[in-house]
Amino acid sequence: METIIKDGNIVIAHCGIRKTDIQVKGEKIFAISKSIGDFKGKKVIDAKGKYVSPGFIDPHVHLGNTFPFFEDVESETPHAAAGGATTILVFFRAALFDSRFPSYKKVFKKILESLREIAYIDFSFHFHIPIETYIDEIPDYCKEYEI
Repeated sequence: METIIKDGNIVIAHCGIRKTDIQVKGEKIFAISKSIGDFKGKKVIDAKGKYVSPGFIDPHVHLGNTFPFFEDVESETPHAAAGGATTILVFFRAALFDSRFPSYKKVFKKILESLREIAYIDFSFHFHIPIETYIDEIPDYCKEYEI
């Protein structure tokens, strides 16, 4: 279904704020115009007097420091979405899963698969690298995850 966000004050990088309509097809912005006229068969969101911005990226998120990691994912990712974040970069520490600092290879694939099922928004990781073993593993991750 197409969506029209009507009369919003949209925030455009390097341009400022403009009062416009936004047409969304699927998950992508299809058109931005002062007036998108045909609303038939479309979901219309009245954004008059409200600001509409692109999704924000939070580049450094700690999960699992106070509460268990997966519990934090289930509670914090919907809160991030409510605050306008569409992507988070999780500061990832293997020690959260095994205090002996195992190889990330022992835990990462399971963590990645679990997050794909329970996270409410997009995510990526930046790894805590306290030992050389983790540095030595980087080329393997690049190959396996096509980085």
